[in-house]
Amino acid sequence: MITNTITTCFLLFIFIGCSTLNRNDIIEQTSIIENCRKNWEYKSIDGMIELEILKYRKKSHRTMISHPSFFIGKTVQNDTIGIIEYYTERDWKKGDRVKFIKDKYEEDISDIKTNMSNKPIFYVSTKRNKKDLQCSITTIYYGKVFEE
Repeated sequence: MITNTITTCFLLFIFIGCSTLNRNDIIEQTSIIENCRKNWEYKSIDGMIELEILKYRKKSHRTMISHPSFFIGKTVQNDTIGIIEYYTERDWKKGDRVKFIKDKYEEDISDIKTNMSNKPIFYVSTKRNKKDLQCSITTIYYGKVFEE
């Protein structure tokens, strides 16, 4: 009986300690990602951009806000950029190559840079010391997947 109580207390202590670490990590990661996102510059695609996908977040609908798809990838010039895309329903994977063209929808959005529904969903990694790709990019483009 005493052994069970000691074991339970020990497991509870470990659980509480681990959840505190995770909570602190998430708070720290959130601050880092917020600072990175503040430095993003939003642009239109002029011509065509081809990416090798490093990370892809499919568009989502949370409560009253809908977020577009978000691609992070390397261009043929080896630049790491982000692309916001409203239309694709496809599930893209790391390593896929995809081409983007200018999104005409962008011209109809008067507050494209300030409206949260025109920005990628905010997310953080729960893995400790993980360098997030969101901090590797400074330029975000609004584009549309080019279907050949």
